Amino acid sequence: MRRLGAAVLRGAMIAATLHLIESPTRERAEEAKRFDR
Repeated sequence: MRRLGAAVLRGAMIAATLHLIESPTRERAEEAKRFDR
């Protein structure tokens, strides 16, 4: 059970990190599209 919990926690941390990296990039891409129009 403890190993499963650690795996879930690690997965959640990776997902959160990816989300933090992805969100600003997506926002910048949307701003770039807005400026192109």
